Amino acid sequence: MGLPVSKIDLASYLVWEHEQPTRNEFYQGEIFAMVGSRRVHGIVAGNVFAALKNQLKGSGCRAFIEDQKVQVAQDMVFYPDVFVTCNKQDLETDYIFTAPSLVIEVLSTSTQA
Repeated sequence: MGLPVSKIDLASYLVWEHEQPTRNEFYQGEIFAMVGSRRVHGIVAGNVFAALKNQLKGSGCRAFIEDQKVQVAQDMVFYPDVFVTCNKQDLETDYIFTAPSLVIEVLSTSTQA
């Protein structure tokens, strides 16, 4: 039998996460450590980011890669591989994005589930 999981709220996660040396995602009160990616994953994500960045020039939208937090619901914060936002508040934030237009996750056999 496993131990009960202690859940925290979004505000507590954000304070805690800001102090961590590694990235951690937040899902319905639970924290999940991010693991490093493989070379091929980085190449694919980088190519997608580069293509989107070039395509979005002059559009008022911007592509971001990996190390940015995206809050997709009140109790969910992720670090997507690549995302695009056109939202004015998102384009001015340095901390957490809340209105992505496009979110891309690069999947592998081990992460697709």
